[in-house]
Amino acid sequence: MALSVRLARPADIDAILQVQAHGDGATGERFRAWVTGAIPTAHERVCVAVRDGTVVGWAATRRFDDPTADAPAGEYLMGVRVRTGSRRTGVGSCLIAARLELIRRSGAHSAYYVTNVRNTASIAAHRRWGFRELGRAARFRDVPFDGGEGILFAAGLL
Repeated sequence: MALSVRLARPADIDAILQVQAHGDGATGERFRAWVTGAIPTAHERVCVAVRDGTVVGWAATRRFDDPTADAPAGEYLMGVRVRTGSRRTGVGSCLIAARLELIRRSGAHSAYYVTNVRNTASIAAHRRWGFRELGRAARFRDVPFDGGEGILFAAGLL
């Protein structure tokens, strides 16, 4: 069962929504509007993981041109979701690798990502790619965290 990752196309929107629904993620009009507008833009890119012709995961990147008091400017790994039946099969790792390559090809020397301190699976997955903790806060880039604490990570892309 070959797995490939590519940039999402408008025809993938319904499949992305199905992946969201399988993972208890947001599937409302706000999410649909975001994903529709982000395929692709200069600042955001959405990737899909495809196995045997079926979208089994999606993930996004976003470039922030301006630093904030709590986070640097740069390329960020954003949301990621893998269909329930495809978790723990390498889909998430392939989505991380593909997005880091997109960011590297854009000329960036580092990538950032934030997650909830309680999301130990995400933290472990990203550490394998060299992400190191830069700081902790109740919010980064105006995004609050359940439980009140998030972590900002960075990885070099040399």
